[in-house]
Amino acid sequence: MKNKNDVKLCGVAWPSWILLFFPNLWLFDILVPFAVNSAVLLLALLILKVPAKKQWYKKYIFKLYAFGFASYAVGAAYMLMFHLGFRLFRHGTELFLTVPAVIISAVMIFFFDYFITFKKEDKKIRLKLSLVFSFATAPYVFMMPADWLMLVSI
Repeated sequence: MKNKNDVKLCGVAWPSWILLFFPNLWLFDILVPFAVNSAVLLLALLILKVPAKKQWYKKYIFKLYAFGFASYAVGAAYMLMFHLGFRLFRHGTELFLTVPAVIISAVMIFFFDYFITFKKEDKKIRLKLSLVFSFATAPYVFMMPADWLMLVSI
């Protein structure tokens, strides 16, 4: 019999198993990408001199955040296909498998942003913002050794 106070955590952006491996990082994994996406969006809007920054921010931040996580999942799936185990720099060849995962995620970020997120905007702005997000928010953390993550989660 289930108790009314039982709580289930279902993975929306990350698979549920990420909480098992890094229980202390789940809040970090949610807040940091949102903060990075916010900073990149606001800075890009400022540099591109886009009017009505507040409306742009409200309109696009959650799409950028969600598609960013989807892109990271595609890159992570690529790495899991090769059973990397995330122990980079031990054998010297893992970097050649990890860099393509970062590139795949960056390309996915570009396509999601260009064809879905900013679809209704001017092509010139759309291209610039999509390129900025694909380079600035690519999952470079994929290249960090798992041993470093274990030290952070303790």
